[in-house]
Amino acid sequence: MTWHYRRADPEYGAFQARECQAHLENTVSQKYEVEVMTGKANLEVRPTFVNKGEIAKKLVGEYKDDEKPEFILCMGDDTTDEGMFLYSLSLTFVFFVVFVFVFCFPSSYAFLSDLFSLLSLLSNKPSLITNTLFMR
Repeated sequence: MTWHYRRADPEYGAFQARECQAHLENTVSQKYEVEVMTGKANLEVRPTFVNKGEIAKKLVGEYKDDEKPEFILCMGDDTTDEGMFLYSLSLTFVFFVVFVFVFCFPSSYAFLSDLFSLLSLLSNKPSLITNTLFMR
């Protein structure tokens, strides 16, 4: 469940979100296996096993081994996208991965502001760096 407060007064919306987050973390998340996450002008409550990384894993898992994708594009603009980015980094069969972070989100796993950041992030996968720089 996600509550969006983009159209609310920015200060009051953020205040209400902090209050709601604290209440949810002290009640609902103590009783159920859920996580309370803040995004860009939203507050999200979801089961711990449901995130964009798990969804990406399920989608990629439906491909036959000889039909796995060679290219993955991950785009996101807040912390709710982190699971997807982390999952895509774990894929060993992918030929080319592109990460696009639309805006900076400080608590994120990574933020790419330029090509050097991309190369640093992918430094543990040299073949991806080569393919990034020398696409045919």
